[in-house]
Amino acid sequence: MSKDKTNQPPDWIMELAVTLTKHLQGKTIAVVRYTTDKEDKLLGFKHKAPLILFTDDTILIACSRGKKADAGEFMTNIDGIRSIPSL
Repeated sequence: MSKDKTNQPPDWIMELAVTLTKHLQGKTIAVVRYTTDKEDKLLGFKHKAPLILFTDDTILIACSRGKKADAGEFMTNIDGIRSIPSL
């Protein structure tokens, strides 16, 4: 990610962070799992992606960004876990 002359992230990144915080703060995670075969087909993934489902049905799915989206991985600061990889 490029930064501006003040060494700060671009405005759109800051706005995204505020929006994500507003929408995710205080939510409760219902389950952490990998995508199903049906979800992979719907998303066009070749691999299983880690998925976080919240109690209000909000979903976060890790994916890569290339010519075609595919399963990605979540990076984490959980002790003993560096990342939650795609399968």
